[in-house]
Amino acid sequence: MSDGQTLIFVYGTLRQMESAHDLLEQCVSAGPAQTTPDYTLHNMGPYPAMTAPGTASIVGELYWIPTERLPVLDAYEDHPRLYQRAVIQLTHPVHQHATAYLMRATDTLGFPTIPSGDWQTIQGTA
Repeated sequence: MSDGQTLIFVYGTLRQMESAHDLLEQCVSAGPAQTTPDYTLHNMGPYPAMTAPGTASIVGELYWIPTERLPVLDAYEDHPRLYQRAVIQLTHPVHQHATAYLMRATDTLGFPTIPSGDWQTIQGTA
């Protein structure tokens, strides 16, 4: 699936059992995913932020979303002011690229990292 669709990697509040997952209700799940160990996951309080570079492999989920729905996610993620859409590399599924919302590292200064790379482990929903 790719025609008119964008493959999105979600790692925080858009994941299953999280507060904003309903924004993906009309999207097709492509299953669990994990990034290459090139990122850092930060605990921003009510949500996480992924930054590059780093040394953690981030845990998340993949969804095919209709490209015309990208503005809905952009608005939710406050793109491009707070988060920026970027192409990331995944290890699971192997050698796959996806789009994710990353925050500038300078905007995460002073916030703790999540060494496991899995937001749901600190949320209690994993």
